[in-house]
Amino acid sequence: MDWRSKIRRWLIAGTLCLLASTPALGAMELISFSTDGFRLAGTLQLPATEGPHPVVIMVHGDGEHTRSDWGHYAPLAERFLRAGYAVFSWDSPGVRGSTGAFGHDERFRQRTDILLAAVARMKEHSSIDSTRIGCWGISQAGYIMTLALRETDDISFLVMVGCPAANTYAQGAYLGGQLAVCAGYSEEEGRQLEAWSLAMDSATTYETYLANATPMSESSILHELGIFVPVIPEDEWQPDPRDRWTLFNPADVLKSTTIPVLALFGALDRQVDPIQGASAFRAALEEAGNTNYQIEVIPGADHGIVLSETGCLTEIRGRSSAEALMYAPEYLDLVELWLTECPAGS
Repeated sequence: MDWRSKIRRWLIAGTLCLLASTPALGAMELISFSTDGFRLAGTLQLPATEGPHPVVIMVHGDGEHTRSDWGHYAPLAERFLRAGYAVFSWDSPGVRGSTGAFGHDERFRQRTDILLAAVARMKEHSSIDSTRIGCWGISQAGYIMTLALRETDDISFLVMVGCPAANTYAQGAYLGGQLAVCAGYSEEEGRQLEAWSLAMDSATTYETYLANATPMSESSILHELGIFVPVIPEDEWQPDPRDRWTLFNPADVLKSTTIPVLALFGALDRQVDPIQGASAFRAALEEAGNTNYQIEVIPGADHGIVLSETGCLTEIRGRSSAEALMYAPEYLDLVELWLTECPAGS
């Protein structure tokens, strides 16, 4: 990285830190809500303008998150408030004020139920316009928000950041291939690993499974990455049921979605394929006849739309707190402008 890039990064980081320390523009209210087996503790921030307000519900990606995502949401929340939107977010189950724990195979169902309960809580709040409830979500949130869309008409807009337009097997296969590329292997080698992984996980016959699991188990690349794939014996192997959550594709829901949608990808995303994702979402929304959508792939940005040199997980995990807030400037500007002009928010 040259000195000009370093100066630009630190100037942006300084600006974002100032934004993150800016107090909320209006009132702040602690809100708790419940679903089966979970009690969620959250915060509703209101803009200083007169209500009732449209609201952005923040939907976490995978993992454990506080209601502020350990401070990462602050620059975004500032822009949402400035655009006249309230912001509602909560601690993940088992984190700080929230209780409960996800089951592995029930995670998508449970996360969807939590989001639906949050939407219902906002719908009944006196400061919120019940016709202008939308969601911002990142990564795995793409599955959760679109699953919720199948069950409620109360979500009026979506902001999707680094959200997969493929099922979890395809997304995981892409991630595995990119891990190899980030470790110094060629794009061709990464694509081969991706193809084997996807075919192995989605196989419906043992012959197909074995033909792809065997080279995966013998791959020197995976062994050097510390990844060892066992070959399951035929009498123990079973294909995944076709209705399992692992095969759900958010793009399928968008084929019938006509609410406003903003979908953003970092061009250096190594966890979700940004080119395939942008293309699939665009095709799906066109099929739906949606006339209120925008899709952008932002150069020089990673999975979280943070400025990046490589987009690789090693770079992301090695960042300081200030570097983790170096969002691509056009990201924050674009989201604020889109919300200001969003038909569902006006």
